[in-house]
Parts: sequence; C-alpha cells; structure tokens
Amino acid sequence: MSAIIEHINTKEIWQKSLGLLPTKFLPDSDQQYVMQNGQFNNFCIDFNNGFDVEKYRHFSWATDTNCFLNFDDQKIKLFRWDKPIVETLNTQDLTVEKITKLYKYIGSFTQPKQDSVVPLIINIFNQLRSATGDQNGFWALQSLLYLLSKSEDGETIDFKKWGLNNNIKSNLPQQFDNIFEDFQKKINTIPNTTKVILRHASGKLFQEAHYQAILSGQLDIYGVPEPSKSLKNKELNGVHFTPAFITRSIVEESFRDFNFDGITEVKILDPACGSGEFLKESLRQIIESNKFNGLIKIYGWDKSKTAVEVANFSLHFEKSQYPTKTIEIEIIEKDTLDEQNWGEFHFILMNPPFVSWERLESIDQEKVRASLEDFFSNKPNLASPFFYKALKSLKPNGVLGCVLPTSIFNADSYKILRDYASENFNIELIGKLGNLNLFYNAVVDAGIYVATRKKENNNNSTVLWADSSLNSTTDALRNLRIFQQSPNIPVNETNFSIYKSIYNKTNFPNLVSFSSYNLEKKINELIFTKKLIPIKSIFDVKQGTRTGANEIFNVDKMYFESLKAEEKKYFKPSVSNKAIKNGKLSVYNYLWFPYNFKRELILKTEDEVSKKVPSFYKVLKHHQPTLENRSLIEKWWGLSRVYKWLCENNSKLVSTEFGKAGYFAIDTTGEYKVERGNAWSIKKSKSINQNEEDLNFAYLAFFCSEFFNKLLALYSKQIAGGQYYLGGKFVNDIPIPDLTLEENIGLANELISYGKRISDSGINEEEKILLNKIIESVYQS
Repeated sequence: MSAIIEHINTKEIWQKSLGLLPTKFLPDSDQQYVMQNGQFNNFCIDFNNGFDVEKYRHFSWATDTNCFLNFDDQKIKLFRWDKPIVETLNTQDLTVEKITKLYKYIGSFTQPKQDSVVPLIINIFNQLRSATGDQNGFWALQSLLYLLSKSEDGETIDFKKWGLNNNIKSNLPQQFDNIFEDFQKKINTIPNTTKVILRHASGKLFQEAHYQAILSGQLDIYGVPEPSKSLKNKELNGVHFTPAFITRSIVEESFRDFNFDGITEVKILDPACGSGEFLKESLRQIIESNKFNGLIKIYGWDKSKTAVEVANFSLHFEKSQYPTKTIEIEIIEKDTLDEQNWGEFHFILMNPPFVSWERLESIDQEKVRASLEDFFSNKPNLASPFFYKALKSLKPNGVLGCVLPTSIFNADSYKILRDYASENFNIELIGKLGNLNLFYNAVVDAGIYVATRKKENNNNSTVLWADSSLNSTTDALRNLRIFQQSPNIPVNETNFSIYKSIYNKTNFPNLVSFSSYNLEKKINELIFTKKLIPIKSIFDVKQGTRTGANEIFNVDKMYFESLKAEEKKYFKPSVSNKAIKNGKLSVYNYLWFPYNFKRELILKTEDEVSKKVPSFYKVLKHHQPTLENRSLIEKWWGLSRVYKWLCENNSKLVSTEFGKAGYFAIDTTGEYKVERGNAWSIKKSKSINQNEEDLNFAYLAFFCSEFFNKLLALYSKQIAGGQYYLGGKFVNDIPIPDLTLEENIGLANELISYGKRISDSGINEEEKILLNKIIESVYQS
C-alpha cells in the first residue's frame, strides 16, 4: 500500500512523484507553475488559489496545456479551457498512485485542436501573409513578431528590447491595424496573455510559423497558403524542429552535474539554432535554478534568415523577463560549416540538420569533408561535422547536449569519430528515442547524447532506451527525472528502460532495453567460453537479386495465371517481404527470371523475347527506355544483378529483407527466387557432420522462436513497425549455438522436429512457448 503524501501543495512532490519539470508561470511567480512533461500531459498548477475561474481557464489555454489545477481548502480543483465545468478532488489520503491516476486522466483529455492557442495565432499569421502578399513568408512572420510585441508594449515598442528588424514598420500590410484589433479581441483578452503565450507556447508557435513560411507554396485566390507540392527546400533541408519536451530534457541533463564554481561568465552556443528553443530553455533553466549569477553569453547560428529573426525575437523576449540578470545575445545568419574555428564554449546544445550524403549538394559534400578533417569516412550524414566541431569547441569540463542520428552511435562509418569522442569525453547520457515520428514532418531515427570534456576516465553512463510506441519517449524522459533521484535503481518498463551502463571506452554503449542489456552480458560470457558463435561462422547470408525495376519485373498471381504455359516457365515464385509468414513460404507474386543454371540469359535476342513471351514482351517494350537506363545490365530485358546461386534449384533457408522472428522459411524445392530477401546458405565446413537439409530445419525453428527477437534487438537495426533488418550486415554477429557439434546433437534433433512442423502445418501456441523455453535455456546455461 502506498504511503499518504504529506505537503501535497508543493511543487517538489509533483516533480519527484511524476518526473515533471516545474517552470514558473511568470518569472516572478512563487506559487504558480507549468508542470511540463511532454507532448500530451502538461498542466498548470497554483498552490495559492490566486486566480478566478475565468483566468484559470484562459491561462490554461494560453499556456497550451490541458488544464489548470489549484488548491483550495483541502481540495484540488481542475479547470479545463475547453469546458466550463470545474472538477474537484479531495487531497486527504492522497497517494502517489492517486496522483499518477490523476495525471493519466489529464493526459486523456481530447480537446479541439483547432481552438487551441497555436492554430488561432497561425490563422493570424496567415491573415498577415495574405495581406502582405508575401510569397516567402518572411515579412509576414516579421509582422507577426511586431504584432506580438505591440500587444505587450502598446504603441511605444522598444525594437532593441524585442530584437526586431528595424525595417518592419515600413513593411507592415495596410490591414495590419484591423488584424491587430482582431488579435486583441480573440486572444489578448486578459492582461499578461501575450506574455504567457510567448513564455510557454511560443516554441511550438514559432516552429509552426517558420515551417509554414518556408515550405508553403503560393497563396491561393483567397490568400490562404497552399501546401507545397515539394518539400525539397534548401533552407529546411534536413532540419527537424525539436519537440519542447526533448529540448527541456537535454538542457536539464547538460546542466545537471556542471560545476559553476569560480566561473564569472558562461558561454552557450547552438550552431543550428532554428527558432532558438535550446538557447531559450538554457537561459530559463540556468536562471530559475539559481545555479549561476554571472554574465550569460548566448550565441546562435543558422543559415536561415527567417530562423535568425525568430530566434532573436524569442531570446530578447526571454531576456526582458530577467531585468536583474546580465545577458548578452548574439544570433547570426551564417552557414556553420563555413566557420572553421567555432571558439570555445561551456555548453553547446543543438539538433543539427540530418541529411544523408546522397542528398547533399556537391558544395556541401566538400564542406562536410573539410569540416571532418581526418575523421571523414565513407558517406557521412550532415550531422556528423556538427558533432565533431562541437566536441572540438568545448572548454575543459564543457558539456555537449544534442540530438543525433542513431547511426552515429553504431554505424561502422562513424567508428573513428566515436573513438575520438570516447578518448576525450565522458558520456553522461545516451539514448535512443524510439518513435520515428517525433519530429515535425519527418521520419527520423534519433537519439540524444550528453557528454562532458573531462580528463579523468569515467565509463559509467546513463542509458535511455525507448521503443517505437506512441508515448514511450515522453514516458522515458519523464521517468529519467525520477531515475536521477536514485540512479542506481534501473527502470525497466515494457516500452522504455533507464539504467547505468559500464561500457567499453573504445565504443559507445549499446542502446537496448535493460532486459537486453542483461542478456548481452550473459551472451558475452557464453561467447568467451565458445558456447555460442556468430551467425557468419555458420551461414553465408546472401542478398537476393536486384531487378532495377521491381514494378515491371514482379507480377501478381492473377497476371501470371493469365499467361500461356509457354510464357509461365520464364517466371518463378519470388521470396519477398509478403511471401513469408510464421515460418511458411507461399506464392505472393512471380519474378521474371529468364536464366539457366549457368546464370545465362535463355532469351538472348529481342526477337526471341517477342516470340517466346509475346504478352509480357508488350509490357517490357512499353518500358524499354526505363529498362535501358539501368546500370549493370547485359540486355535491357534482363535483371540488373543476378547471382549464380540464384540460378541453382537447391533447397535453402530464406528470409525476408526485414522482419523479425518467423520471417524465415524453407524453400524445399529450390524453385523460389530470392528478390526482396536473403538466402541463408550453410557453410560447407559446417555441413560435414550434419545433414544440410536437417540443419536448415533446425535453424528455421531457432529463427522462428520469440527469443530470436531479443537477439535482433541487440545486434540488428530496427525500422518502423518494430521490425529489423535481416541482411548479413546486420545479423552476421548474432551469437547462436553451433548445432553441428556433437555436444549439441540433442538440441539439434529437438529443433529439427520443430522446424519440420513449422514448415509443414505450423505449430500451436503451446508448442511455441515450449520452443521458446528451449532456445532461452541455451542462453542461460
């Protein structure tokens, strides 16, 4: 039974119990806070009962939170902005479980998004854009910033205080006064509303406005921006706006153990600052935590003119909230990769642009090459030179806190860069964020990284892992605050984990769940004693054919059945992602495969093709220009890449290109041709002591066990939907038992029996559980 909470009307209780970050409602607020967690569950709280009902509801709306709680005579009252009702909860006998239940209840609110604060102000922005006729959105955004500052200051606006563009007044639209009046009537109905919006909702607001200003297309006939048909905009190429809950956590962790003693000025840089969220959050946390009272120097760089203007405005507003503090702000428009020497900083906080090498223009590729110096390798992501330059530009004991593509944490092409980081920095926090859709209008496999430049060797890092489910990342970051209260007690939930990892300084920690982390330690012991060996010691995992034109050469069953028998013999059933399910192979489609067992084209001339396959020839002829444009082709009607083993009709173990346990099957006749998948060929040295066909069935059972998913989580790379890459590059190092050894003959025979049943009629749920226990026992011995 949970203990009753005393002193429920203090922010510390809510902070420690739920892992929330309290931010003052206004800088001079002592009893009013915005309790922040993530995307959905933020709320306001007043421990002093200082507002009336109308203000509670209005300010909940203005802060872009779900509700406002207040304490009144042993009761908690809950005010929602979208409903006039007031709900009441008795504070007597209140436990952590009851607070958690209340918190989940707040997160369940479904409120009309179109009526929330950000969409309403974006509508004002679109009116300004229509009035200015501003196709690129720059002056419309400037007009919005001017409108917000006027709403707060009135007619006498201090341009320097707000960091406003000096030319804005001459570029205001004629309808500005009418739009401003509309804003005041709809939004700024209670004093301090604009200030509250700028303090708590401006991050999402400015990111949305910035995004629309850059990516929206032409204005339609009504003056409303039409969505752009192409998102290939140079100014936003690879830029992913950072959700506020991620920004807060990175800043919080970056400041956590920093020693400010003896420092008279602190320098903070964001080299890809966007609308300035990292810098704004840094300024707020460093001041409101009372960790530092000296000069704070804020530096932001960005190649987007629009981003620089917004960041200037946002940071100057934040500065104005702390008139007794000494703050210097320098936001500059420039391409950071043109800057060879960044200088030295106490903190560098960033979410650099994620752009693959292939998507970079040649001039930017050269900048990446020059910036990485001796650490250039293979085809690096644009984020990597930002990472390297940031590491180089930290003062002793300085901290880097950032969002990075997870490939930098584990891909071979970044090994020398990781080696440099490991030799010179201690990882304080490293994490996999899991959900690929966290970032606005982007699918990004992202992680977080916080490291300190220290001489002493410390290889004990906090690892955060979240899976791909909707709320896993927000729940993980909230629980990170709870974990930091007792960092030696791991958090091991179904969808996320947080724990301390002692890692090898020659590499980064493996970003896996706590259960997988413990499994990995056991596996390493079994590898050391040679009870397990890597997959590559038993199998050659071979990639299937590459057609160069899947949509042409793959045909469905209906089309295949419509062909005459003479044509059908040039098509073979294919192994693709949809042809395998639960260990069984079935015909999903057919692949054009006019090759003999020597890998020679059977149809050597176009005339032969037209006579032997007249129906399909019409399809090929229609697409001839496309087919001729492929590389690595012998004849334009042939496939791009065909391997000799594909042409042999041998029984084989096959898998899909990506998947998980059960995405394996046996092609017993050898008639299937592997296209979007892999063939797993047992090495000749391993088939001496055991029948190869039996070995295939034994390993089929192994790869269909639920336990195999745990091995994939440890060694392969996950994609959307909880599946993993199954190609050799990703699975070769997975440790498995050698079933050809005499000591494993009993295990092999058990698995052969299971494999044959899986391939034939399948196994029931009870048999699946028993199979899984057999495999688990191998890794517990």
